[in-house]
Amino acid sequence: MDALTAVLIVAGTVASYAIAWPFGVPLLVPVLNTAASFPFMVLALARGDLRLAIVRMLIWAMTLGVCATSLSYRYPAATDDELERIAGLVSAYCESELALRVASLEGAAPERPFAFEHDGVLLHGRLDVLHRDGLRALVVDYKTNVLEDASPEELIERDYRLQRLVYALACFRAGADEVEVVYQFLERPDPAVTTIFHRSEVAELEAELSEAIARIQEGIFKPTPSEFICAGCPVLDIVCAGPRLRQQPEASIPAEFAVG
Repeated sequence: MDALTAVLIVAGTVASYAIAWPFGVPLLVPVLNTAASFPFMVLALARGDLRLAIVRMLIWAMTLGVCATSLSYRYPAATDDELERIAGLVSAYCESELALRVASLEGAAPERPFAFEHDGVLLHGRLDVLHRDGLRALVVDYKTNVLEDASPEELIERDYRLQRLVYALACFRAGADEVEVVYQFLERPDPAVTTIFHRSEVAELEAELSEAIARIQEGIFKPTPSEFICAGCPVLDIVCAGPRLRQQPEASIPAEFAVG
């Protein structure tokens, strides 16, 4: 077999992983994998050379195996410590006051999708738990953050204020007159952090959302990286400096790179 063809198959297969993996789209990997080798196999079959087609397929398969094994070491399965932490978070929730409350709510629904438009922008997502009781709505959002020295209240105001008002507006758009948004950090499940919004606050909430949208459209992004948020990111230190952004003066970080 032509050595150059073998090199092209190997290089194309490796490149398919390098291109597809950072995008985090699983279906893209096999599509590019196939595109890297299929034409060479078809050409061999078109010439009636079944043996050559099989050899090329084996080279492709071997390269796939090496790439997949290498990535499995780079992105390993959950460690024993991680599994222990997960079990601890689940146990903490099950023993919490909020868990008892949610369990008693008839019709409480998990993973409820929402979507609405504001200032020409489509906002959409899912609510961890949604319960409707007439004109009242309850939204529960579970967080697995490592709190360290921060209090849940501080973290919500710093990182989740905008998310919270989007949840409230989504419920108001759906007809609610009162929305209770509850955040529960499973590392410290009790007490959960509760905020109640009323329909009279809609204009104020929409104005704050409009300001946030305007900042995004102007390209103003304040980085909020951390070791927890950035852990395992496939583009860390490739297109983003991650936690190291916190070591730089804010003014020195260009907007197009200030992500996290």
